[in-house]
Amino acid sequence: MWAKRGALVAVAALLASGSGTAAPRVRGAAPDIFVLGRDATGEPCSATRNWRDPRLGDAFDSAWGLTCRGVAASRQQGYALRLAPTHAAGADETDCGAPLQQTIAGIGPVETRACYDETLATAAVRVRFRHDGRLYVGASASTALGPLEALLRTIARVAPAPADRDVVVKPTLAADRLQQPAKIAQAKDARAGFDAAAALQASIQLNHRGLYVEASRLLNDALSRLDGEAAPLTRVELELEAGLADSNIRQFDAADEHFTRANAVLSAHAGADRAAALEAKRAVYRGLDLLNRRQWAEAYAAMGATDARDNPLLDPATLSALNQAPAGAGVSAALSAVDGAQLARLLLEAQRRWARSVALLALGRTRDSNEELDRAAEGIGELQRSVDSDALVAIKSRVQRQYARVAVREGKVDLALSLFDCSIATLQGQPPSLAKPCPLDRPVRRAGTPGNAEGLMIAETELERTSILARRPGVAMKDLLAAYDAGVDALIASTDASGIVPSSLENYLETLATLYAQTPTDEIAERYFRAVQSVGEPAIARQLAQLQSVVTGDGMLGAKVRDRGELERQIVQLRYAIASAPADDAAGLAALESQRRGAEAKLVDLNATISSDSRYRAVDDRPATIAQMRAALRPGEIYVKVSRLRGRAWATTIDGAHTWIYPLAGTSDDVDETATAVLNSIRDNSDTLPIFDVASAHTLFRLLAGPAEPAILGSKAIVFDLSGALQNLPASVMVAEEASVKAYAARAEQEPNDYSHVDFLAGRAEISNALSPRSFLIARALPESAAARPFIGFGQNAPPIEGGARDTARPISFGVGCPMSYLNLANIMRAVRPVSAAELGIAAQALGDPTAPEVTGAAFTDTAMMAASDAGDYTRYQVIHFATHGLPESHWGCSVVPPSLLTTLGAPAPIDQPQSDGLLTFSEIARLRLDANLVVLLACETAAGVSTRGGRLGGQDESAATLDGLVRAFITANARAVLATYWKVPDGEATLDFVRTLYTTGRTGTIGAALRRAQTQVIERPDISHPYFWAPFFLVGDASKTMLSQPLPATQHVATR
Repeated sequence: MWAKRGALVAVAALLASGSGTAAPRVRGAAPDIFVLGRDATGEPCSATRNWRDPRLGDAFDSAWGLTCRGVAASRQQGYALRLAPTHAAGADETDCGAPLQQTIAGIGPVETRACYDETLATAAVRVRFRHDGRLYVGASASTALGPLEALLRTIARVAPAPADRDVVVKPTLAADRLQQPAKIAQAKDARAGFDAAAALQASIQLNHRGLYVEASRLLNDALSRLDGEAAPLTRVELELEAGLADSNIRQFDAADEHFTRANAVLSAHAGADRAAALEAKRAVYRGLDLLNRRQWAEAYAAMGATDARDNPLLDPATLSALNQAPAGAGVSAALSAVDGAQLARLLLEAQRRWARSVALLALGRTRDSNEELDRAAEGIGELQRSVDSDALVAIKSRVQRQYARVAVREGKVDLALSLFDCSIATLQGQPPSLAKPCPLDRPVRRAGTPGNAEGLMIAETELERTSILARRPGVAMKDLLAAYDAGVDALIASTDASGIVPSSLENYLETLATLYAQTPTDEIAERYFRAVQSVGEPAIARQLAQLQSVVTGDGMLGAKVRDRGELERQIVQLRYAIASAPADDAAGLAALESQRRGAEAKLVDLNATISSDSRYRAVDDRPATIAQMRAALRPGEIYVKVSRLRGRAWATTIDGAHTWIYPLAGTSDDVDETATAVLNSIRDNSDTLPIFDVASAHTLFRLLAGPAEPAILGSKAIVFDLSGALQNLPASVMVAEEASVKAYAARAEQEPNDYSHVDFLAGRAEISNALSPRSFLIARALPESAAARPFIGFGQNAPPIEGGARDTARPISFGVGCPMSYLNLANIMRAVRPVSAAELGIAAQALGDPTAPEVTGAAFTDTAMMAASDAGDYTRYQVIHFATHGLPESHWGCSVVPPSLLTTLGAPAPIDQPQSDGLLTFSEIARLRLDANLVVLLACETAAGVSTRGGRLGGQDESAATLDGLVRAFITANARAVLATYWKVPDGEATLDFVRTLYTTGRTGTIGAALRRAQTQVIERPDISHPYFWAPFFLVGDASKTMLSQPLPATQHVATR
C-alpha cells in the first residue's frame, strides 16, 4: 500500500513539476518529486522521495534523494532526511571532520562537517539542524551544495522549491572552511560501491529502449567487476543482456561468447529458484539474436511455443484476474509471487510473441504472424493495469510497428502508414486520438518531457514509414524527401544512435543516388551527405563519448552540451506534434509553433556558446555540409568518404568544383572481403612475407572510386574518410592503373617481391585520413602552432624498479574494472621490450634541431608528463615524437586498461601522492596541453585495427575494425595532425631512413608531402618495396600544414635550455 501510494503521489508531483510555474509556499508535506535548480557545474538537479530508506524509523520520518543530470545521473549526489530526534543514531556518520557552525539562508544556524559518506560512497558536506521539533540531516557532494540547501528549505517548509530547473542555486555554505577527516575512507577495490543488481536493471532498460551501444558498454564493465562471490544467476542475467546488446550492434562473435558463458553457468545451477525464468529468457534472447542474423526459421524454433498453461503467471490475463480477485479468494495467495521479477517475465513473454511474429512474417506466414501479434497486444493491454506506462512504451511501439509491416505484406499501404503513425505517437507520448484509433493505448507523459529515451526508435520508425510511403501511388517526391529528412533529423538528434544503422536509411540513399544520377543538384547531394553522416560505427561513437566526457568534465560546458541535446530532441518532438495536430485547431498549432521557435532560438544561442570552445570542437562530430568541405579543400585536393551500412557501402567524393554520390559496386560484405584480402597479402602474422595482391588492390580502387575515378587519379592530394574493413587498410596501397597490374604480372615469376614499379596511390598523391568531415574542417581551421621550439622526443621507457613488499602491494586502478597490484603491473611491464630512442636523435637532426630535448628512461613517466603538461611545458613544441609502444584497450585479468602509450612505471609513491601506472592513457592524452603541428607515434600498432573477437580479447569493447582512440585523443589535445602506424614498424635501417627522409622533407614542405616522399623513397628500393615496409605509416589531420610554422635555416640549431 505504501509503495502504491508513493507511486501515485510521485506521478502527481511529476506532472506538477513539469508545468514550469512557480511552486507555492509549502504548507503541508513536501512534494515527492520537485526540481532543485542547477548545481555548480550547471547540471539541473531534482529531489525524489525515497520511501524505503533504511534510516527511517517510522512512517512519520521521510527521506529524499538528490540527483543531477550528467555522467553520474544514476547515482545520488545527495540526500536529506526528516527524522524524529529519537531516530538520530541511524543517520550518524563516523568518518567526519570537526563540526563547524554555519548559516543556511532561510533556515539559520546549522552544524556542518566534511565526511566520507557511506551512503553516497564519496566525500561529502554533511548538514544537521533541528526545526519545528524534527531533526534534519542532509549531505551532498560539494558541487551540489546549492541544490541541497534548496532541498532542505523545501522539506523544512521554510521556502518553496525553486521555480524551475534552470534557476541557479548558489550555496550559502562554504565547503572550503571545513576540516577534512583525519582518514578519508577509500574504496579498497573498484568493486566497492558496485551494485550488480543496479547495473543489471539499468542495462535491461537500455536494451528495452533500444540503447544497445550504451547497454553493451555498461554490461561489459559490470561483468569485469564481478568477483568469484557474485551470485551465479546474476552473472547469467548480465551475460544474457550483454549477449543481446552485442548482437543488436552486430557484434555476433562477442554475443556468442556471452551466451555460451550464460549457458554454462545456467546448466550448473539448473535447480535454482530463478533458473526456469532465466532459461525462458535465454531462449527469447537467443531467438532475438538469430533474428539479428536474419536466420528466421532458427529464431522461430528457438522461441518455441511456450503455453501459458504450463506457467499461469506467464499469462497476462491470469495476472489481471489475480489483481482483481477479492481478498481471501484462493487465487489471491499467488499475488505474493507477482513482484517486479514476475512483471519482467510478463514483459518478456510479450517480447517473445512480438519476435515470433517478426520471424513468421519473414517466413511468409502472414496470418500466423498476425496471430502472434494479437497475443502480444492482448498481454500488453492487460499489463497496463499493473505496470507503469513508461515501462511499456518500447514494446507497444514495436508491436504497432509490426502490425504496420503485416499490413504492408497484405498490400494495405494506407493502414500501414496509420499504424506507423501510432508507433511514433506512442514513442512521443502523444495522447490518444479518436480520429486515428490505434491497436494499443498510447502513454501520456508529463508535459514538456523530450522523448530522448526513444530518440533512436523514433528515427528508425520514421525512416521505415517513409520507405513504405514511397509505395503509395502518386506520392510527391517533395513530400517523400521531406519525410526522409525528418527521420534523418531525428537520427542526428538522438544521442543514442552511436553506430546503429536503420535498415530503411539505405532506401533513402538509393533514392537520392538515383535522382542525382538523373539530375545532379547541390540540394540532393547535401541531403545525401547529411544522411551518411547521421550514423557511424559503435567504437567511434564510444571514443567520441569518452573524449567529450574528458573535455566537458570541468566547468559549465558539459551542462550546455546536454542542454543542446535535450533541445534538439524537443524540437524533433514538437515537429511530430505539429504534424499530427488537427488542422482546425488554430490555437493549438500556434502554441506548438511558438514553442518550436523558442526552442530553436535557444539552440542557436547554445550552439554559438559551445562552438567557441576549441577543445570541444575537436570532438563534436556534427554533420558538415558539402559547401563547407569544398571551401576547405586546397586546389587539386579531393575528399573521399565511404560509409559502410548494412547492405551497401556508400561513397561521397568532393573536389573544388564537383560532387559524386554513389554506392560501391557489390554488397558491403563484398567490399570488406576485397579489403581484407589486400590486407592479408601485406601481413598475415606468419614468419614469411606474403605476396602482395596487386590485382585485388586495383580492384578495390575501382570499387571505391566509381564514377569519380578520373577526378581521383588527377588529384595531387587525397583525403580518405573510410569505414568498415577499409578503415584497417592503408589507402596508399591501392593500385591506380590496370596497366600497372599487367606489368607486375608479366615479371612476377622472376621478381615476385619487386613492387617498385607498381602504380600505388602513395606515389601519385599526398595521402591523408580524416576521422570525419567535421574533424577535417576543424583541423583545417586551426592556425599554425605558435610554439617557439621545434621538437621534443619521448621514448625508451625504463624497466620498473624493485620495491618492498609493502610498496608493491599498493593497488593501482585504471578507472574501470578491478585494480591491480604494483607488483603484478611491474611484471607485465618488464615483459615488454622498450622501443629504442635512436630515432629521436635522427628525427631532431633531420629537422634541423640536433640538440632538441629527449625525455627517456626513468624521466619518461606518465605522472611526470601530466605534471609538465599542466605547467604548460609542452605548448612550447611544434613537433612531438613518441618512440614507444601503443596499446589498444585491453583486459589484464579483471583490470580494464584504456588505450594508452607505454611509459616508464614510476616507483611506488606515498599514499598522498599520484601513483604512476606506466601508461599515458586515452583520457590523459586528451587532457594534455599541446600546441603542436604534428604528433608522431612511431610505436607498435598505435592505430591497430582488430577483428571483433581479437578486439574483445584485447579489450576493445564495441568495435569491429577501427582507428585507435589515441589518434583522436591527440587531435583533442590540440595537435593539428598525427602520424601513426597500422602495425608494428619493422626494426632496422629502413625505418630509420624513413624517419630521416620524413623530417628532412618536413623542414620546408607540407606534412603530406613529407610522408609521400618518405614512402616513395622506400618503394623505389626493390628489396623493401613490399607495402609491409612503407604502408604502416598514415596521417590523420591537416596534411596541408608544415611541421614547422617558421622553417629553420639549414645551419641554425636550437639550444635545449
